[in-house]
Amino acid sequence: MRKLALVFVAVFMYASSLQAQDQRLELPTYHLTVDPADLSALYQSPHSNVRYPAQFSFAGEVLECEVRFRGGMSSREYPKKSWKVWFEDSANPVGVRELNLKAEYSDLSLMRNALAMRLYQFIGHPAPNTEHISLMVNDDFMGVFVQVEEPDQDLLRRYDYELGSLYKAEDHGGNTAPLLDYDTYLFSWNKKVGGESDYINGQRLFNQLLYLTYEDFAERISLLVDVENVLQYFAVAYAISSTDAVTKNMLLYFDLSGRLQQILPWDHDASFGNHWTGEYRPYFETVSEHPHLNHHLLFQRLMEYDAWRESFWSKVSFVIEHGFAAVEAEIDSTYELIKSDVYLDKAKVGTNAEFDDDIARLKGFLTARRSFLTDFPFVEKKKDLLADLYCSDPFPSPNADDRGVVFRATSRSPQAVVVEYIMDLSSYETRGEEITVKQLALFDDGRHDDLQAGDLVYGNRLVLPKNHTGLVPYAFRAGNYSYPSNGLYYINYRATKTFALNVNHADIEEYRHLQIGDVHRIRDEYFIEIINAGELNLNLSYCSFEAGEYFNRFMFPPGTNIEAGTSLILSSNRDAAGDLFPDSPVFGNLFFEVSLGNTMKLLTPTLTVMTARVNETYSAVDLPIPSIVINEINYHSADDLDTGDWVELYNPNDASVDLSGWNFQDDDDDHSFVLPDGTLIKPRGFLVLCRDGAALESLLGASCVGDFDFGLRNSGELVRLFDSDGLLVDSFTYLDESPWPVEADGDGPTLELLHYSLDNADPMHWRASIPVGGTPGRANSVLVPPTSVASETDEGTPQSFNLLQNYPNPFNSETHIAFHLPRTEHLSLEIFSVTGQLVATLMEGVYRAGRHRIPWDGRNDRGESAGSGIFFYRLTTETSQSTRTMVLVK
Repeated sequence: MRKLALVFVAVFMYASSLQAQDQRLELPTYHLTVDPADLSALYQSPHSNVRYPAQFSFAGEVLECEVRFRGGMSSREYPKKSWKVWFEDSANPVGVRELNLKAEYSDLSLMRNALAMRLYQFIGHPAPNTEHISLMVNDDFMGVFVQVEEPDQDLLRRYDYELGSLYKAEDHGGNTAPLLDYDTYLFSWNKKVGGESDYINGQRLFNQLLYLTYEDFAERISLLVDVENVLQYFAVAYAISSTDAVTKNMLLYFDLSGRLQQILPWDHDASFGNHWTGEYRPYFETVSEHPHLNHHLLFQRLMEYDAWRESFWSKVSFVIEHGFAAVEAEIDSTYELIKSDVYLDKAKVGTNAEFDDDIARLKGFLTARRSFLTDFPFVEKKKDLLADLYCSDPFPSPNADDRGVVFRATSRSPQAVVVEYIMDLSSYETRGEEITVKQLALFDDGRHDDLQAGDLVYGNRLVLPKNHTGLVPYAFRAGNYSYPSNGLYYINYRATKTFALNVNHADIEEYRHLQIGDVHRIRDEYFIEIINAGELNLNLSYCSFEAGEYFNRFMFPPGTNIEAGTSLILSSNRDAAGDLFPDSPVFGNLFFEVSLGNTMKLLTPTLTVMTARVNETYSAVDLPIPSIVINEINYHSADDLDTGDWVELYNPNDASVDLSGWNFQDDDDDHSFVLPDGTLIKPRGFLVLCRDGAALESLLGASCVGDFDFGLRNSGELVRLFDSDGLLVDSFTYLDESPWPVEADGDGPTLELLHYSLDNADPMHWRASIPVGGTPGRANSVLVPPTSVASETDEGTPQSFNLLQNYPNPFNSETHIAFHLPRTEHLSLEIFSVTGQLVATLMEGVYRAGRHRIPWDGRNDRGESAGSGIFFYRLTTETSQSTRTMVLVK
């Protein structure tokens, strides 16, 4: 123990050691008590995300909690660490499940982030709440911290948002451009709220931002995005020079229809003149544009249009005319509130004098920034857009005598135009690799492959080095703007989609041997076979697959190869594709439908067509036997029958399954229960995993495998089951509110799946158990055979096919869709958004001749509200198809 105590003292060289003297502190003061050995481990491994048990004391209450350090790589190296605290639930004196305590070590004033959040709130823009507090750990004063509201379900509820999806931009891959490699979404976009950790909302939006034409963007963008909210977010960030919160440190909220409803701020400590390193730089007082802003895809596309440029600038003007005065008042009140405790904070970055000086600097920034922006002619600085971007050869050969590749672009007016390209990006897996961006100047003089002099068509020829092979990503550039807008921004950190040359030994004619083979559809998942019918191995890096709308494009990541005479599978579900096609390489995840009648195309890295065909039918595929299913959940027992948290697994197979080494987890990767060796689940049998086996057996007489050492949240969370190889077997997110059965939240029943074959991610497939305490280890009390959607059939056989207008229309809660079938046929009735996204499949199967009427309650296939708007409903039979529109008004 003495050695541990010595270590403990050593790691607190920056703490003030005001033991038992927190009565001198004026701010609300939190007390954490952590075992010294755990505290030593925290400081020895500050980048670890391992949580340690602790006690939290505040307002006379003591709560059990878990703690670790928080923040990115650089902030965890600071002497004064930021803290993360987890509670069992929000029933505590601070009213939250998670605490974010930011040390603000790179901000001498300790208030910039709080000022930014309050500025957003002042102008009516949603933002997390902030509060300054003092922190004691084991009776040592750790300093003044800013408590920032967790971006979670509670934040969304506070603003009366439905529980859609909330993503946090973790790095500069968050510039709303589609990422080149699907796996990097996990790192750039941290999903804070929503179902499974997929990124389909972002993929769909980002691809349309990248590919929509000028005319289509103007027509569609308001359906995809709350434009005024986006402009308001950037107006504040622009006004306060928050340059590090443009392509990261922000939150994207998508509603249940998939529309980007809000951009919310998160971390704005690098603002009001402060560089992210903590250094005040006068440059930020007069900055008008910077690389982060110039490469934010959504913002730059909006700035192409006069009306949105003017709207943005009017919002900036409002911020500097009204918001800055509010900030000045906030600076004074916050300074008076925190200065006493800050003076005692020996772990802060600067001295007390530097703290006071930075308060004056904050006010000076507001004065200088207001003066600059008042006279800055932003609206007049229009872009001269480029169009008709051309490249003569996407697959130049390394052995050709003529190594020239011709580039052309058309401008609206005379300006300097270049092609930026990279020759030395050898590996996309090495983050931060040193690269050199070169430029090829384009000319409009009639002598550089630019057609005629003075026709505003700019051109030039790039001669590649002899024997050079590999990828050469490129983008056009005019002035300070790239085309596409994301350009080559941070390509060596988080590569986003752009153009490229794929320099190899196969020319375009060899690539024309590629074929689009069978298309398989299983429920809402697609599996497309890409065949190389030629005699050369082909590199598909930066090539794209397109289906339906021209912006539905999946780009193959670097390193994609297809050998001669073989095929690969492109899928919306890579995990399922790996099981279904074990002998083929699998790529994904595809984020759009491949419907019957769609034209499918394979495109070069410069988006020209290599091959195309129409999808006329779906091919059959042998389905594997269903795997183990999470079949019942007890996440919140009744007070008088507390059996502890447990889940029940069901084996639908005809043979026993060995679950040795399988892993059950919630949404925290650190919460893991590994099933012991020898764990078997019998054919068509049940197995319960529990937190308190003794309680479960004594109260309900049920046996279980356990005990796992973490609880399931009463408010709902992600639950996951992995096999012994680490492959995901089953996962979904339950909630404690409708459309999930609310009776399971502490009233006694459990959540029971209606039938193992149903999608357990759909809340409509769950019911509250009939008996209190549920049915652990036996068949569910609500078990029903899987059935198709019921229809109502009237007397008399119609003479012709007819899809009728829904009634009522517009509708608020429910409408009915009627149709006539002259003969028994296989049919599907589907609902689509105005952007062509599938919202719900109401019917699919064989239906007899007659008159049918089907209800729709305005929910999607996940049981979530589809939101207000215009929808298409389409009835497809073996011989006919018809589509109509309807309007849902919430």
